Amino acid sequence: STWGPALPKALEKVLPFEPDFSIFLGSPVGLFLTLRGAHEVFDSLRNSHPDHPKAAPFHLPTRSMYNIFHPSDPVAYRIEPLLLAQDTEELPEPLYLTRIGEDVRLHVKAMQLGDTITKKLSQQRSSLTMFMSSITEQAQAVLQQIDDTSEKSGKKAKSNGESTEDESLRFPLAGRGSRLDYQLQPRVIDSEYISAVTAHSQYFQNTDVLDFVMDLVQREEDIIDLTTDETIVSSMDFEHGRTTAS
Repeated sequence: STWGPALPKALEKVLPFEPDFSIFLGSPVGLFLTLRGAHEVFDSLRNSHPDHPKAAPFHLPTRSMYNIFHPSDPVAYRIEPLLLAQDTEELPEPLYLTRIGEDVRLHVKAMQLGDTITKKLSQQRSSLTMFMSSITEQAQAVLQQIDDTSEKSGKKAKSNGESTEDESLRFPLAGRGSRLDYQLQPRVIDSEYISAVTAHSQYFQNTDVLDFVMDLVQREEDIIDLTTDETIVSSMDFEHGRTTAS
């Protein structure tokens, strides 16, 4: 197809297994797919689906996928906007990368609070009276909303190991998860211009990335151990039954 890779010949060998999870670190694949016109292809897949989902029902042979990027990385590109309709007015914000079951850091919450208050108050700037009277109410409402969202996301992550922001928005490409794009948490003192110089080469030195990968590996090992234990128990039950019958 026009949006696929330009290969000199057809692929003859494929991976003989299905990856438990696939991680993109600062990947430009979203940009390349956009330049190749993949957005129209994903739109046709979504429109032809009988359920007409919000995200294109495109997926790869992997159980989970994560597109991790630094917000100042000039090479990295988001994937989720490609899977949504081209006329989508408000794109979902990427999730912050955290350890499984944990929440974002305090200074990131403060940044979110400031951005939300600024956005809400800018809509009411035309009325000075409403502007002054609503500052306290807006701050309290936003703080309560952030606390409620953090509590729900923490419980959800602890229960199944995945972070979800909107249950109605699910990307099949994410596999067992629901979201694809995860941005690294900024530092307390950070400059996007300075970070842009080194952002693309710092992923393997970032503790959030390392902790997240270790959590994923540990979770998969726990699933494998649990499956192995169940298989052993079933085998022992079978052997015991056969011995008793004989």
